[in-house]
Amino acid sequence: MENLKDLNKICQKKDYKKVGNWMVRYIVRDAALPFTWLLLHTPITANQVTVVSITVVSVAPWFFAKGEANTFLIGSMLLQFWYLIDHIDGQIARYRKQESITGVFLDFISHYFPHLLIFPFISIGLFRNEQDLIYMYMGILTGAFLTLINLIFDCKYKSFFWGVSKYGYTRINIECGEEKIVKAKGIARVLFSWLYKGCEIHVIINILLFLSIFLSTTCLDFEGSIKVLLISYALLSAFVFVLKLSYYVIGKRIDADFFNTFQK
Repeated sequence: MENLKDLNKICQKKDYKKVGNWMVRYIVRDAALPFTWLLLHTPITANQVTVVSITVVSVAPWFFAKGEANTFLIGSMLLQFWYLIDHIDGQIARYRKQESITGVFLDFISHYFPHLLIFPFISIGLFRNEQDLIYMYMGILTGAFLTLINLIFDCKYKSFFWGVSKYGYTRINIECGEEKIVKAKGIARVLFSWLYKGCEIHVIINILLFLSIFLSTTCLDFEGSIKVLLISYALLSAFVFVLKLSYYVIGKRIDADFFNTFQK
C-alpha cells in the first residue's frame, strides 16, 4: 500500500486544490485521505461507503428533532462526519478504478438527503418545545426550496442532454456558464453570489455546528436562536430559488450556456 503522499496522487481529483468550495479544497479532501487509506485495507467498496454516508446523513437530523441543545450539537457533528465520508467514496473509487455511472448516480442522490431532511427535522424539534405549526411549515418549505435550488442544476444538465440529442452537438467545454456568472462584476451579482453560497450545504452544516457549539456553551436562549435560524433560511432559500429560476428562464440563460458549451 502506498504512503499518504503517493496515495494522494492516485485518489484525489485532478486540480483538487482548485476545484470545488473552499472547505473541500483546503480541508475535507485532505482529511478524508487517511480514512481512505484505512478502508483500502478492507474489501469495502466505494458504493458501500456511499450507502454509509446516506445512513449517517439520514440519522443526523433525528437529533435535531429532540429540540435540545446537546442533541443539536450531536446532529451537527454527525453532519460534519457525513461530509467527510462523502469524499471518501470517490477516493476509493479512483484508487480501485471502480468509478462508474451507477456510483456517480448514487453519490448525486445522496446529496439530496441533507437538503430534504435538515430543516424539517429542526422544525420538529422546535414544534415539540413551542407547539407552533408555523415553524413546522417554515422547516418543510426551507427543505423544499433548498432541494429545488439544487434541482435547477439537475434540470439544466437534463436539458443539455436533450439539446445534444436534438441538435447532434458534441461537448467542447465542461464549463456551463456558472464560472462566468461568478466572475462577472457588479454589486448585485456579488451580493446574490454570497446569498447563494449561504444555501450551499457546506455553509449550512458549518453554521449549524458553530451555532450548536455556541448554544451548548452559553446561556443563550435555544428556542429563540432556532426560530431566528428557521425564519432566516425560509426567507433566504425562497429568495434564492425564485431569483435563480427567474435568471435562467426569463433571461434564457440555459440557451446561452448550452450554446457556449456545445457545438456541432
